[in-house]
Amino acid sequence: MAQLLEEITELTRVINATPTTVDNALTAAKAKLKAKNSTLGLLAIIDQASDQIAAKDAQIEQLTTDLRNELEQNKQRELAAKSRMASLDKKLSERDAKIDSLSEDFKNYQAQHQDDLQKLQASLDQAHEALKEKINLQTQEITAHQIDLKEKDKKIKLLDDRVRDLQKYEVAEGRVDYPDGKVTQVVGKDVCYVDIGSHNRAFEGLTFRVFAASGDAPDNTHKATLILKRVGEKSSECQITEVKDAKDPVVAGDLIASIAFDENQPHTFVVQGRFDLHGGTNPTEAGAKQLVAMIKRFGGEVAKQVTVQTDFVVMGTEPQRPVKPEEDAPPTAWATYNAQMQEYETYQKVKEEALRMGIRILNTNRFLNLVGYVPTQTLQYGYDKRGLPVRARAE
Repeated sequence: MAQLLEEITELTRVINATPTTVDNALTAAKAKLKAKNSTLGLLAIIDQASDQIAAKDAQIEQLTTDLRNELEQNKQRELAAKSRMASLDKKLSERDAKIDSLSEDFKNYQAQHQDDLQKLQASLDQAHEALKEKINLQTQEITAHQIDLKEKDKKIKLLDDRVRDLQKYEVAEGRVDYPDGKVTQVVGKDVCYVDIGSHNRAFEGLTFRVFAASGDAPDNTHKATLILKRVGEKSSECQITEVKDAKDPVVAGDLIASIAFDENQPHTFVVQGRFDLHGGTNPTEAGAKQLVAMIKRFGGEVAKQVTVQTDFVVMGTEPQRPVKPEEDAPPTAWATYNAQMQEYETYQKVKEEALRMGIRILNTNRFLNLVGYVPTQTLQYGYDKRGLPVRARAE
């Protein structure tokens, strides 16, 4: 190839040279051609070189075309890549936007949830405080109930003691098991001495029933009645006021008992209604006042209403339910009706309360009998300054 180029160069020089004559130029050319004809003709060489150059150009053209195609393909791929990148960027943007939206929703939910948690915590705290308060109240109530139970236990014990005391008044199954004392000496038919006195909180005028020393009470009743006349410190002189059977007189050792006497604690009475202490049929409010005075004289207490502290309820004559007057009745008739109705309802209420609580109810005769007085119907019957029923002296 280098040789060919040299030959082309020489040929060009020859062609472009300015010969002195045509013949000289032809001669020189012919000489050159002749010299070259022995190896390879110039034209053949040129044609061969041209073919080679054309082949190279075609190859270069093909390479150029391939390169252009490759570049176009690369451009298309780049465009596709850019489009895909844009699509990915769009998707990433959408994803980021969605993430931001979810993040914002989560923050809002978290804030709302936190607010709900705070509200729930506040509600729980409030409920806890309320529960603590309720527990404290219930604890206080339980403590109060325990204290109340202790008090009630004391009251039950006291009531048991009173029940035992009352058994001597009831003469249950013909026996007196809890007497207040006993007869120590009998002087004549009407005077005796007993072993209780001011030391036992006894007082003058107190009445006792007398039972046999064995405690037996035939027909569930007492054998005699006596009244304290002179009260000493540990013994008292008594008047025998009643003997059921002359063949069974009061003797030393006999037992005595009284509903109105309790050396440990006075009995509590509630008095309701009207009473006739004469043994008649004319109960009055004055009779109720006299009965109250008698109870107080005996050392008992009188309450205005029935409670668990009440020992006895003394009921007077039950009032009749009044007839309701006509609507156009005068005011005095209505006033009388209302007063009678109130008296009737109060009487019934006291009786119902006593029955509900199991408190013993005494009528007039039963009360007077238990304290040792038997009512006598006579106009010559009155009361002394102590409120005790006494017979007036006959004129």
